[in-house]
Amino acid sequence: MADRPDPYVRKDPNDIIRSGDWNELQIQTREEILKHTHTGRDDGRLIPGKAIDPTADISVSTLNTSGNLNVGGDLKVNGKALLGDIADLLATVKGLQDDKLSRAGGERQWQPATGQELARRRHRRDRKQVDRARRSWRGRCPQGSG
Repeated sequence: MADRPDPYVRKDPNDIIRSGDWNELQIQTREEILKHTHTGRDDGRLIPGKAIDPTADISVSTLNTSGNLNVGGDLKVNGKALLGDIADLLATVKGLQDDKLSRAGGERQWQPATGQELARRRHRRDRKQVDRARRSWRGRCPQGSG
């Protein structure tokens, strides 16, 4: 039995277990449990992911994954968000543009105006009002002022 750990308090068969020995055994057991981190080898087996409570709050300094990362709720990034593949982002943006204005031809569907388009419309409307006001005042202004 060489692979078994040494006892906390060694006793031979038929030895009396005194309260001091029993207390020391409890203390050493608790100390070992508290420092146990499941990092593998002598520190116990690694805890598999499914053994972690799914409602647990977990803080890590770095998260590495060799597969996909699935996020079930909102993803909040505090710091830089680095995109590994910009082509995916560009394809998404292009897809949104194609959805907004169909380049394939056919019937054009109505789309709500963008902020830029609304600003252009307001500018044209305001310009027309100013022009109308100038025309209406031209005949009423004294000579040389309008």
